Amino acid sequence: AAAPNTHDAFAQWFATYAARVRLRAYRAAPLLPDAPDGTRGVVLFPDADAGDDCHVSEAVTRGVRVRASAAYLPNSPSGYAYSIRIRRVSDEAPESCQLRTRHWHINDGERTSTVSGEGVVGKFPVLTREGWRDDSQVANMTHGFSTAVLPGEEREGEFVYQSFSGMTRGPRGGSF
Repeated sequence: AAAPNTHDAFAQWFATYAARVRLRAYRAAPLLPDAPDGTRGVVLFPDADAGDDCHVSEAVTRGVRVRASAAYLPNSPSGYAYSIRIRRVSDEAPESCQLRTRHWHINDGERTSTVSGEGVVGKFPVLTREGWRDDSQVANMTHGFSTAVLPGEEREGEFVYQSFSGMTRGPRGGSF
């Protein structure tokens, strides 16, 4: 929620932050997903619901979990940033599977925007039992997927995408 314009705004913000930490809405993890070494800190994209203005949307399909959440950014032109996290979570999932396209609907409580395209900003992660492989686009897709996208390094944990170019109003939870 927006910080109030009063002399105790920081104290109110900190009380909200502390409550969310207590409710395990935040986690310690790399702050920059593409540069995990040396960037560990408290990630402010919620990992669990923690109040009326702190929501996480999650779905598991055939053993693959997709989790989405947003963080309010009052000093940003967009007003917020969002994070999408993808992970293979059960043996029901194929041995490996790859994100080839995305089609997301983002609702801020008043309107819905759609984000669609190939991969995620040039990445085509392959989810595996151990984590994911960082496959990336290196050439124009008109040359074919196998030529345009090359295998990358193996990584542990979940694939994380963060966008700081969202709509102008903050999102209000809900499903995706």
